[in-house]
Amino acid sequence: MNSFISLENEVALITGGLGDTGSCIARTLATLGARVVMADAKPPSDTTPHSHPSSPVSERLMYAQMDVTSSTSIGATVRELNGSNLTPTILINSAIVAAPVPPLPHEASIHLWERDIDMILKGAFPCAKAVISGMMDRHHGVIVNILSVNAHQFFGHPSYSAAKAGVGSLTQSIACNYGSHGVRCVSISPGTLMTQSWEAQLAADPTTFDRLREWYPLGRLGRPQDVADAVAFLVSGRASWISGTDLVQAGLITGGTVSHVVALATGQ
Repeated sequence: MNSFISLENEVALITGGLGDTGSCIARTLATLGARVVMADAKPPSDTTPHSHPSSPVSERLMYAQMDVTSSTSIGATVRELNGSNLTPTILINSAIVAAPVPPLPHEASIHLWERDIDMILKGAFPCAKAVISGMMDRHHGVIVNILSVNAHQFFGHPSYSAAKAGVGSLTQSIACNYGSHGVRCVSISPGTLMTQSWEAQLAADPTTFDRLREWYPLGRLGRPQDVADAVAFLVSGRASWISGTDLVQAGLITGGTVSHVVALATGQ
């Protein structure tokens, strides 16, 4: 067990838990001793980390089918966990919609806008609402909202960006309202992560990652493990005096490179 960070006796609920980033966070927290519930609307496959409990880490991974766009589904899942002595002390809001880069705002369908808002912004609040009471009872809990650099400045994808920015505001609201009850709330804003959510875009343009890489002064795109490592620190006791703030984890893209500025200006 890592001597710097231990998550023994913690229970983590992760939305979007079967996605690349969510499952990486799950494995990392389980390695550090937490029991982890990977919540997702889709069913698990045979390759899902919890499917083969052959090690102490995989034995701490569980799956729950939960739809973050349904408060009924969220409430039922959390009640079941509470009744199974698995009251969440950690919530990771990481569910997103995997979609290609959309057209210009006036060309996009209202469905695209509503889908991002429903999944990301409207999904984060009822998940937090469902677990906060249990955290208050224990005077102990951490909520981590996975945002994006899109929440802070323009990188395209207006509906996704607006939803993530809204969750950023929600982060501060939760932190301020519940800090005196022992509940912390923080967020992480990653840059481009190499995940399967880019599949449709890569199919349309296989050079997408190569072009995006030029935007990053650190010379590479992000990996799910980058986010998982940051989450592990922020939910641990090592970060007990950190709340209501955002960690921008984006390879310095927010510094703005020449190629980045030109690409956005020309729509390339």
